[in-house]
Amino acid sequence: MRMQHWRIVLGAMAMAILPGIAAAQGLRITGRVQGSAGEPTPGAAVALEGIGIGATVGPDGRYTIIVPDARVSGQTVTITARAIGFTALTRRIVLTGSEMTQDFALVSAPLRLSEIVVTGSGTQTTREKLGNVVNTVSGAAIARSASTNLVSALSGKAPNVEVHTQSGEPGASASIRIRGYTTILGTSQPLFIVDGTPIDNSTSPTTSSAGGTVTSNRAADINDDDIASIQILKGSAAAAIYGARAANGVVLITTKSGQAGPTRYSLKSEMNTDQVIKFQALQHQFGQGVNGKAAVCGGLGCNMTSVSYGAPITGAWYDHSKDMLHDGHTYDNDLQISGGDQRTTFFLSAGQTDQNGVVIGPNNYYNRSSVRLKATHALNSNLHIGGNADYVDSRGAYVQRGSNVSGLLLGGYRTPADFNNFPYLDPTFHLQRSYRYPEPTGTSQTVGRGYDNPLFVAYNNGAESELGRFIGNTNVDWAPNTWFALKENFGIDSYSDYRLEALPQSSSGSPTGQVTRNDEFYLGLDNNLLVTLTKHMSGSAEAQLVACAISRATSRRARCTCSTSSTSQPASATTATRRSARPTAPPTIPRRASPGTSPTSWATPTRPACSATSSCAPRMGRRATSRPCTPTPPATRWGRASTAPATATD
Repeated sequence: MRMQHWRIVLGAMAMAILPGIAAAQGLRITGRVQGSAGEPTPGAAVALEGIGIGATVGPDGRYTIIVPDARVSGQTVTITARAIGFTALTRRIVLTGSEMTQDFALVSAPLRLSEIVVTGSGTQTTREKLGNVVNTVSGAAIARSASTNLVSALSGKAPNVEVHTQSGEPGASASIRIRGYTTILGTSQPLFIVDGTPIDNSTSPTTSSAGGTVTSNRAADINDDDIASIQILKGSAAAAIYGARAANGVVLITTKSGQAGPTRYSLKSEMNTDQVIKFQALQHQFGQGVNGKAAVCGGLGCNMTSVSYGAPITGAWYDHSKDMLHDGHTYDNDLQISGGDQRTTFFLSAGQTDQNGVVIGPNNYYNRSSVRLKATHALNSNLHIGGNADYVDSRGAYVQRGSNVSGLLLGGYRTPADFNNFPYLDPTFHLQRSYRYPEPTGTSQTVGRGYDNPLFVAYNNGAESELGRFIGNTNVDWAPNTWFALKENFGIDSYSDYRLEALPQSSSGSPTGQVTRNDEFYLGLDNNLLVTLTKHMSGSAEAQLVACAISRATSRRARCTCSTSSTSQPASATTATRRSARPTAPPTIPRRASPGTSPTSWATPTRPACSATSSCAPRMGRRATSRPCTPTPPATRWGRASTAPATATD
């Protein structure tokens, strides 16, 4: 009797619960997707356009889509089935009731793949409907390139897209051109758009473009692991919506988004090694001297010839193409969390990239940290809002390069094979020694060396940068019916870039020392209102009218300060004001010589001071100026000002 009582109670509870479960399930749309021969098409996608709900076809060719009751209001929507190798098929259905059936019979089209692309007007369409060329690069292809610079990762990924990288150093910039040069005075760089927001991709040298140090292009701040796809729009027709600033083409970057379903976690950690595989061929048959006669130093303060055609080398010789290089390493870590439900989705990522270059010493690294949060929410079936926020912190240290007597390779490659660059400091006075000035005097801290010792350059020349950048946008999509759609997007791009470039005393480029402080500030605001009117014709034909209103405001400020000094500094201080905790004392590295020689120990380095006169480099994208930087007044923290010119002789 008691058993029967419980059955009656459970039956009553089931009768009360089942209607609620059925009501919570909403409208159920089922059907079968098959090919022209009746075969199933597993992996095909079926989606309700404008609602953001879809399903994947199973192995038996069937699919099931459940639309929540809150989003069913008797409206007419478009349901589309797509599969690789088939022409997409679209049907119009009315969302009503609790169950519906919609089957699809796709027509084979192996040479026409219906790929969704983003057009220059900010709308989406299939590739075969476009009247211009759009090249798509997947985020997976970008990640496989193992490059810390987004622009460098595009090399070889799309036709008629030319990419040049400044060098192989950490933080080096890269330039991109689509279909060659289009201007004589400009940079021919395309416009970069991230999730509908234009971003700055300028490259501005700190000092001289012929020498100085490398400088990153600003697109390098984007974390490669956050990218879902990149579309390259070529020609003015493809980029018409963005006006004159897109005359050189557009690079449209779409970042990853969250998907409805369980929360997903992804952690990636990888290490890459950079090795120099081709070294400069240098002669090692003759030593320093002229006409077969060896150069002889007459004592402290002697100036040696730069010619390397002296007496034949019979003893140890040194390979100066290798003694300043070693293996570099890049460490990349990325954490991603994404998920959501039918109304709300989110994507959260955190990335850390540490790149140590192939040049020995503490001044050859680039670090980038980034955090991104992207979310969407459907207020109802017709109104969606979203937001995207990305913060980047990048820091780096760089060595002097290029046509520069204080550059790394120029002095290194010119050093005769019989001169040992180790140690780079004289053991008696702890001042720089080089093949042109091998025995410095105790008062030669402000005397140029002709060409700097490359190891002195690697361990003492202070050049650093610190950047904080924020890129974000908010967007609203409203589609009250099938023929009218409104999209509003407001974006911001802002960064502060602080740079310091220093030449210590005794540098050949500035014997009395030089310190240049260059700060850049950028702010870009962009507002884009897009209205689309669509008229559906018979079959899959449609007519579309797009109207837009765009407003943009930018502000760019640069501040350059050059300081000079003729006063030596105590040996205990560092090269310049360093904000990163990097070691300044070099490790014990054996010199590279022929067998039978022993390593030379390092001497304690002195504190080189700053600076001779200098001038501010013209900023790319700004009006150039010929005015010199104003030296800081006397009695600064760097010592008294001096106007002694930098001298160097060959």
